[in-house]
Amino acid sequence: MPDARQASALIITARWNPADEPTHIIALRGIIEQLSCVHTLALTSASFELKTRHHGQTQQDVEARAATSLLQFDPDGGFAMRYNASRFSLSKYASKAAAQAFEALQTLVSEALPIPFVLHADTALLVNNSRALHGRNTLQDGRRLLVRLFGYSAFAKPLVINEDPLLVRG
Repeated sequence: MPDARQASALIITARWNPADEPTHIIALRGIIEQLSCVHTLALTSASFELKTRHHGQTQQDVEARAATSLLQFDPDGGFAMRYNASRFSLSKYASKAAAQAFEALQTLVSEALPIPFVLHADTALLVNNSRALHGRNTLQDGRRLLVRLFGYSAFAKPLVINEDPLLVRG
């Protein structure tokens, strides 16, 4: 089961981004829909380990946590996924199906076309951390300064004001 402390909502803005370096978003629904039923089921098993690092720790202080799932579903058919390519690994006790599912997920994520968003002080990006991946390429200009705010709820449901374009009330 994903850790309740995992941020499910993230608001990102830039205080300074002089080189207009983008943040990239990959929606997870399309990736999950491309997985086989067996792979999707295997991702719900406690077959994966998350390497944790607390604020201020060095790379040597990173530790693996007990096995966890990457994917869970709610009773309404919604999903929540936790995935970070550099922090999740396959448990040594994982089944062959879980290993194949993890490989399929990694392949689909690596082949996905991310959507770039250039952030400035007058823009913000709201990311549902359990439904989308976010990241960046290696920064070319080290002067970029992002501000992040987190919200915590595995199955948060926004108050939708308008569907297209999507407008929500927090």
